[in-house]
Amino acid sequence: MPEMPLWTPSAKRKQDSNLSRFKAAVEKKLKISLAGFEALHAWSIADSQAFWAELWEFCNIRAEYRGDRLLLDNDKLPEVRFFPDARLNYAQNLLIKTDDTPALIFRSEHKVRRAVSWKELQVTVAEMHHALAGLGIGAGDEVVCSDFTFAASANPIVYTGATPVFVDCDETWTLDPGLLDRALAERRGLGASVRAVIAVDLYGQCCDYNVLQEVCARHDAVLIQDSTESLGATYRGAPAGGQGALAAFSFNGNKIITTSGGGMLVSPNRDWVEHARKLSTQAREPVAHYEHLEVGFNYRMSNLLAALGRAQLESLPERVATRRRIRDRYAALLGDAAGIAFMPEAAYGTTNAWLTCVVIDPDAFGVDRESVRLALEAEDIEARPLWKPMHLQPIFASHHTFGGDVSARLFERGLCLPSGSSLTVEDQDRVVATVLGARR
Repeated sequence: MPEMPLWTPSAKRKQDSNLSRFKAAVEKKLKISLAGFEALHAWSIADSQAFWAELWEFCNIRAEYRGDRLLLDNDKLPEVRFFPDARLNYAQNLLIKTDDTPALIFRSEHKVRRAVSWKELQVTVAEMHHALAGLGIGAGDEVVCSDFTFAASANPIVYTGATPVFVDCDETWTLDPGLLDRALAERRGLGASVRAVIAVDLYGQCCDYNVLQEVCARHDAVLIQDSTESLGATYRGAPAGGQGALAAFSFNGNKIITTSGGGMLVSPNRDWVEHARKLSTQAREPVAHYEHLEVGFNYRMSNLLAALGRAQLESLPERVATRRRIRDRYAALLGDAAGIAFMPEAAYGTTNAWLTCVVIDPDAFGVDRESVRLALEAEDIEARPLWKPMHLQPIFASHHTFGGDVSARLFERGLCLPSGSSLTVEDQDRVVATVLGARR
């Protein structure tokens, strides 16, 4: 393989010319300033190098870094390779080539998880739709879903023709295993075909999967992990996403790693993943002509957006650490205020602190959650209530729900504070002052 050092003077003139033309073409295509994008995300030189290597690779200009040197080759890279140093080392990631399409493998507790690639899934809800459709779930089936979540967890159930059943959370704000056991037993006892359970890792905190796995196994239901909010979190020392039979990640614009939209489906079951990959490309059969034996979807992500996401992976630990520092500082500044309680962190894992969430007791604090939210809004500070539970949503009000009081109380009193990775100390001080100033 010819070696072209990217940052040494001897090769710099030709390389700069090539990269300049390449960057200009990308900027025109994406209609963004890439220099501004790098500045916005506080990229280091290494971040920038990694990003451009990914883009070159996706554009079939095969590129690989070794230390500070970029190796270029027009032929395919080896079938399996490690990225050097910190590149994609979160959860011991490998990059593999399958039909010339990059994909990720997650190694978690000695289980290999094969993933649909970054470039496969176009919209966040697509991962869950893929998971359910790939399992053959449809009309006449039921799927249990966390009640305390965003609608994107439940909507794909309806897409397949199945019926959602909602189960409340416990004190961790995640799916209550005891209520889940009761729900599965009761619905099965009434003759319902309960095929799967969607457990949502809420606001960056994993569910208690050891217990959920036992419950689902006892009732013969497939456990699907909604990890759309928990990338970078851990469960009993293992990365989030490695606990369910299938798991979905989100790279929406508000997540810790973003491609502006889209996501990724992972599973230890190769057949399920290959079927999902097939469905994501209109379910084309592997023949020369266009032939379809089942209905598929156009759920592919663009190559360029996929490269944007992959280039951010090396900074995932730092991004999670930043979110946790923001959460901890909020707790230090607001923790002594009567009537304010923070989302608890379960003893079985670590949250990625995707959003810092508080619960406000109006009697103890002096005003309710909505008064605090409006006070922040008056200062041009955006804060939002916690998720409105599915059983309180008009579209799902008629569906079976087990429990509901816990999530309803959290919705009534809970507030998400500004938590972005770029939040400054000065901004955070202004948020805290406004929250405390809202008291009567």
